[in-house]
Amino acid sequence: MKCISKTRLTLIITLIFFNCSCDTTAPIEKEEIKSPRDYSWSVDTVYKATSFQTLMRSIWGSDESNVYMCGHSSGPGGDAWHYDGDKWEELDFNKLVGFGAFLTSVDGSTANNVWLVGYNPLSWDNTNQPYAVNYNGTKWNMYQLKGIDSKIFDVLVESEDRVWVCGSNGIVANYNGIKWEVDTIDAVTPKENEEYNLTNIKIINGKPYTIGFTIPDGIVYQIIYYFCTKEDNQWVVKEQYKYTVEEARFGYNLDVVNGKLFSIGEQGLYKYENNTWSVKIKTEKEVTRMSYKNANDILLTSGFGVAYHYNGEDLIEIKELNKPNIIYRDLWRNDKLTIVIGELTENNQDKTIVLYGK
Repeated sequence: MKCISKTRLTLIITLIFFNCSCDTTAPIEKEEIKSPRDYSWSVDTVYKATSFQTLMRSIWGSDESNVYMCGHSSGPGGDAWHYDGDKWEELDFNKLVGFGAFLTSVDGSTANNVWLVGYNPLSWDNTNQPYAVNYNGTKWNMYQLKGIDSKIFDVLVESEDRVWVCGSNGIVANYNGIKWEVDTIDAVTPKENEEYNLTNIKIINGKPYTIGFTIPDGIVYQIIYYFCTKEDNQWVVKEQYKYTVEEARFGYNLDVVNGKLFSIGEQGLYKYENNTWSVKIKTEKEVTRMSYKNANDILLTSGFGVAYHYNGEDLIEIKELNKPNIIYRDLWRNDKLTIVIGELTENNQDKTIVLYGK
C-alpha cells in the first residue's frame, strides 16, 4: 500500500477546505420587479417657455436612460425631447424639418435606430409634406416622402431595414433600408374632399394591419372606423362600424403581443381571435394607450386622466394617477421605470406632464 506523506495530505485537506467551505461570493439577488399597483409616483412638467403649447403625444425608449417623446409645440422648437435618466432636453429639428412642422409619433428598435415621423403643412399649395427623421447612433437624418400629400400619424420600427408609417389619404409606406415604397389602401373609398386617416399600423409575420376612419360630410358623430389588412397582395376591409360607444367593435390603436393582435378604445381592451374582435378587459372610461407585459400585468391609460391595471384576476384604477385635469396621451415602461405622459393647462399655458413610476 502506497502511503501519502503528511505534507501532501495537509495540502489536499487545505484545497478541499477552500474549494468547498470558503466561497465568499454572495448569492446574486434578483432585483424585485414591482407591479404598477405598488409604484411610487413622481411628477414633472416639460414645456418650452416661449411656446404657449408644448403637447407631447408619443413616447419610446430603449432603456430608462434613453427615452424620446415628440408632439406639437406652438413656437419654434420644443416638439421633441430626450430623457437621459435625469432630465429632459429639447431636440432642435427646425433645421431638418422646417418651422411649423408637426411630429406625431416615435418608435425604435435599438438605441441606434430611432425614428420620428410627422408632416409639414405647405401653406402655398394647401398640401402636407410627410417626412421621417432617423437617428443612426451618430447623427439625425431626414427622409422626405416626395410627391405625396399626406399627414403621417404613426411609425412602426421592426429593424434598420423594416420601418412602416401610415397617415391620411390611406397612405402606407415601408422603408427597406434603401428607399421608401409607398402604398395606398384603396379598399376604402371616401367621398370627394373627405380624408381617410390611418391612425395606426402593426405587423404580424410580415402582414400589415391598420386602423383608420372617415368622417362623412365632416360630421364627427357619423365617423366610421375601419380595420384593414392585406390579403393576396390586396388591401381588404376586415371589419368596420359607425361610431357609438355601444357599437365600438374594436379600438383606435393596435398593439401586438406574442404574435396576437390587440386594440384599445371605448370599451377597454379588445383581442382579435378567429377573425373576430371581442372585449377582453372592459373599463369604465375609454382607453387610449396600453403596456402589455404579460397576461397578468397590463397597464392602461385613458384620455380622461384615469389609469387601470389588470393582474390577471381583477382590474383596478390606480389612485395616484387619477387626475381628471390631465389628458393622458402615451406611456412607456420597462422593468425599472414607467413613464406616462399627458397634457395639462397651467397658468394659461398648455404643458406636457410626465409621471414616473418606480
